[in-house]
Amino acid sequence: MAAGSRPTSAPRGGGAARPRRSVAKRIALVLGGLVVVGGALGVAGFAYGYASTDVPEPTELGQKATTTVFYSDGTTQLGQFADVNRTPVETAAIPEVMRQAVIAAEDRSFYENRGVSPSSIARAFVSNLRGNATQGGSTITQQYVKNYYTGDDTQSLERKVREAFIALKVDQQLDKEQILTDYLNTIYFGRGAYGVQEAAQAYFGVDVEQLDASQAALLAGVVPAPSAYDPAVDPAAAERRWDYVVGGMVETGALTQAERDALAFPETVQQEADEVYAGPDGYLLQAVRDELTTRGAFTADELDGGGLTITTTFDVAMQEDAVAAMEDEDAFPVEDRPEGVLGSLVSIDPADGAVKALYGGADYLQRQVNGATQDKMQAGSTFKPFALVAGLEEGISLRTRYNGNDSATFENGYGPGNFGGESYGRQNLVEATVTSTNTVYVGLNEDVGPEATADAAVRAGLPETTAGLFPAYPSNVLGTASPTVLDMAHAYSTFAAQGVRTTPHVVAEVRQADQVVYPGGPPASERVFDEDVMADTTYALEQVVEDGSVRRTIDLDRPTAGKTGTSNEAKSAWFVGYVPQLATAVAIYSTDNEGMDRWDSGNRGRAVTGSSYPAAIWQEYMEAATDGMEVLDFPERADVGSTNGRSSSDDDDEDDDEPQEERTVLPPAPEPTASTPAPTPSETEEPTPPPSEPPATTEAPAPSPSATPEDDPEPTEPAEPAEPARPTEPGDRGDGRGEGPGGGDPGDPGDEEPDAAPAPAAAREPDGAPIG
Repeated sequence: MAAGSRPTSAPRGGGAARPRRSVAKRIALVLGGLVVVGGALGVAGFAYGYASTDVPEPTELGQKATTTVFYSDGTTQLGQFADVNRTPVETAAIPEVMRQAVIAAEDRSFYENRGVSPSSIARAFVSNLRGNATQGGSTITQQYVKNYYTGDDTQSLERKVREAFIALKVDQQLDKEQILTDYLNTIYFGRGAYGVQEAAQAYFGVDVEQLDASQAALLAGVVPAPSAYDPAVDPAAAERRWDYVVGGMVETGALTQAERDALAFPETVQQEADEVYAGPDGYLLQAVRDELTTRGAFTADELDGGGLTITTTFDVAMQEDAVAAMEDEDAFPVEDRPEGVLGSLVSIDPADGAVKALYGGADYLQRQVNGATQDKMQAGSTFKPFALVAGLEEGISLRTRYNGNDSATFENGYGPGNFGGESYGRQNLVEATVTSTNTVYVGLNEDVGPEATADAAVRAGLPETTAGLFPAYPSNVLGTASPTVLDMAHAYSTFAAQGVRTTPHVVAEVRQADQVVYPGGPPASERVFDEDVMADTTYALEQVVEDGSVRRTIDLDRPTAGKTGTSNEAKSAWFVGYVPQLATAVAIYSTDNEGMDRWDSGNRGRAVTGSSYPAAIWQEYMEAATDGMEVLDFPERADVGSTNGRSSSDDDDEDDDEPQEERTVLPPAPEPTASTPAPTPSETEEPTPPPSEPPATTEAPAPSPSATPEDDPEPTEPAEPAEPARPTEPGDRGDGRGEGPGGGDPGDPGDEEPDAAPAPAAAREPDGAPIG
């Protein structure tokens, strides 16, 4: 051993000596062990996180979709309901260039990745450690998860990790094409458009199937920041973004360089305000919403976001005919028309109650009251057929004659008078219907009882809550009740269906995802009148069209029945009529409680009556609506009932005298009592004036030879009831003497039968109970 050297000690156990480890190596070993342990813990943590994260139910916003409303043909769009403007489309509807454009813009590894981007999660982790907001860079699948499943906009690592776990599961559950389709149906593109279909419409005015590569690239480019990349907001930024996307499409192989070079930056359409409710169509959409929500079929939220397909009963051609008739300058001129004068129309198929056309006003955005379904106005003489029905049901024949003289008075001295003071002598019910003779119909109403007349109106289709319908008074036959245009169309459609009442409806069917979820149609149909009664009622109303005041206006070259009506001061004027396959009601009315007779002097010399503008509108609409429709006959007259005890002459001779018209000056509807809740007044309802004193009478004229009516049940005492009295106005000047506007040629009948007059307070029996 060399001097000064130290022997190395042998290792224990006699083995060779072991060199010492450096500090650096020891640190490296420790870190390596930590990495192994951390990796094991990371795998375990990942496994736990994956297993414990469920795919949640879709968010409400993610599922919301636009509801589309169609006409009865199922293809012509009427409008839409939407909270979220989204119309999902199938995979086959999305062009390949659109799919490739969004991949190039948002996730070029879409078909290779498993739904997540590890690099983006890592960036989010680092950013979170630095205290910054999380970064973008999510995959298409992760964006889809955020939009459809979580709806979470929180900028946090926890959100990113949770969405990553959900994205992994979604990527396993759905194929890539379905994920891409769902993503394109849910993403927001700006301009109020959710989903690629509405985006195509909002930016280019086309359906998604029609998008070209240039347009697809623009849409894909706006996704990250629609407000920044919309060409309408920043054209330069939009074009830079578009250039990035089409460059990416070349990179991914979706386009060749030559194809890319041939592309030009697309032109977009100007964004328009949402006017889905504009014009007359707005009233149709409102009627659809009302029907579906009132019947409990859908909530408003379900209609706005359920992605439903609603097929209505509205016939597109008939609806166009209705709008054309209501807006025709000859039928309903605007010239000098007072601002508050409006018109409405409803047309119903009697066979099934389907509303084929509805005109509720010129523009829903200007007036959110549907004139066809919400405005109420006195019915005038269009109410008289309900008394005729009640009489026929009581066995009173069409041949029964009543006193048609102007001077005829009834119980307690009540005398309604006739238009123009005309006296017709003794008239049977057909003649009195043609001339709309007030005194005959009040006599008939006295025989059957006003309650029976009101009941017939309800069975035909008027709601029991119709203003002025109850309590029932003898004057109700003159049209004191105030129904809607829809109500009167419904009632006369029951006549057209020969006594079968079917509830009107505007929805034919509702589908969701190609499944019928609401069958639509009427709740039920019910026979409410005997067929023979209907045959005789229709016969009488046919004579109105053939020989009455509308004979020069109504001419459809097919069997037609109908009735005019005009209220006091022409605050409302009607024509309601039908052919076997279609019943239509037309009304014009004043919404400011001013009479339309103030319009007479300026409206081309025509008086405002049921046989003027309403009949002209009705004729123009029905002539177009029935064009090509099979010509059918009404049933033959049945001649039900007898004349015994009600007529001094049973012979069947019917006068051939030309009909005269009468203005029925209508009393306002009595104010309902506490036991009869008052319906919500419409703009057209008239206030009840204080009752006047009964006029002093001289020698009473001979009463009508009607049968002595049974005592009416004692009604609940109304607040200041009013009854009609003798007319105090000369009528509509269409008195057949050729005098004044609206007068016919000398010797011809007038143009209308406007209806009866405000009368004295009801007479009272000794105990104070009102009579009539």
